Amino acid sequence: MPKRLTLASLPLLFALGACTTWVTEPVPAAPAPMRSMRGPVRVTVVSQGAIDMVNVVIATDSLFGRSADVALVRYAFPLRDVTRIEEKHKNAVLTIVAAGAVVAVLFLL
Repeated sequence: MPKRLTLASLPLLFALGACTTWVTEPVPAAPAPMRSMRGPVRVTVVSQGAIDMVNVVIATDSLFGRSADVALVRYAFPLRDVTRIEEKHKNAVLTIVAAGAVVAVLFLL
């Protein structure tokens, strides 16, 4: 692989992180209507800190889900112990800025 192409691809690696952002969701008060969150969700719990989870379901007075790591550990927390819920969303503005920066770098090479 030519050195120029390798150097040009480095900004792509840094641009990947700019494509998503964590958006804080309100912690519902119990009893909460059933709600599902499929994508990555970061849940902050009083006793354990922040946990990255997938397939999160909020139902009545509890939050259920699986850890986002390889172990897929099941979790269930009462809503009274959940202090913050953040859902990962795609960020179109940052994606456009990152893509523009990559195109500019490629153009200058």
